[in-house]
Amino acid sequence: MKSVKLSCLGLMGIIFMLTGCNSMPDTTPVQPKTTEVIGTGDKQLAVVEELYNITVRETSKGSGVWLLTTRIKFNTMSEELKVTDVPVLMLLDETDQPIADAVFKLGNNAVDTRSKTLFQEFALKTDGTEQSFTFYLNMADKDQIIDIMKKTKSFVVEVVGEGIGSGRATASYNTDGETEAVAPSGVEVILPPSIKSNVEVVSASGVEIDSDSYPSISVTFKLLSKANTAALTGSTNQMWIVGVPQDASGVSVRDIIPNYGEWRTDDSDGNEFKEFLEGEAGSTITMTFTGDNCTELFEKDQAKIDAGRDKVEKASAKVKKLKLKITN
Repeated sequence: MKSVKLSCLGLMGIIFMLTGCNSMPDTTPVQPKTTEVIGTGDKQLAVVEELYNITVRETSKGSGVWLLTTRIKFNTMSEELKVTDVPVLMLLDETDQPIADAVFKLGNNAVDTRSKTLFQEFALKTDGTEQSFTFYLNMADKDQIIDIMKKTKSFVVEVVGEGIGSGRATASYNTDGETEAVAPSGVEVILPPSIKSNVEVVSASGVEIDSDSYPSISVTFKLLSKANTAALTGSTNQMWIVGVPQDASGVSVRDIIPNYGEWRTDDSDGNEFKEFLEGEAGSTITMTFTGDNCTELFEKDQAKIDAGRDKVEKASAKVKKLKLKITN
């Protein structure tokens, strides 16, 4: 009988170990692959060399959407850096290759202009100042998060500075041993046919949800050749680039599309993207497309606010594509 008890205990131990392997870790340690910040000079900015932690929590109980965060410390140097875009942090596996979809952005949400401004001000310093900034990533696939946390061994950080191309690509190797560029994964961006030969997509985030439940996708474009905007603008000489979020099959995710039928940027004057298209080849621009938060503007009922956020989170998890178009 004693041996039977020991066998049962042994079996329970094996079951516990197997189930533990598939459990969501609260945190995982990670170190910078290099203190160099991609897109900066060696006298401008560096990551402080120390052990950091990635933490995970569910955005709200039972939402099925998870928030990963890590707080990274930077050190200014003897030359200022003029930052034109928020930095990204890319997780790497044990072979120093980017992990699919493991790209963190600076700030608390996609339109957190305060975090961007603070980082811009910090990067201009030349006195060796140290300051910490929080990077985040929203994900809805729990198994994918577990896989990312298990694979992560290090990270690199990249910023876009004045006069610098995005460069948001990391070297990897194909089966022939030749290097090829691999961009961090996000949603698939479908360009309008009218600008497809002039513009390429450098990077795109996944859907990010801010503290007011607004979903958004940030896309960085690179100009390949100057475009003729005369055919794209209306009588007012204005034009806008807008988007429609879609699922993997190309079906519009209507729950988070405003009643005017599209996700818009903050380019209210219709000049920002137009001027980019008329600019110099090689220049980049990042546009953030924002959708509906499923809550009435002056809603005060917390239960309704929570229900709206839950609806946004579930709909956002379906988004795999962003189809863009030009309007005037």
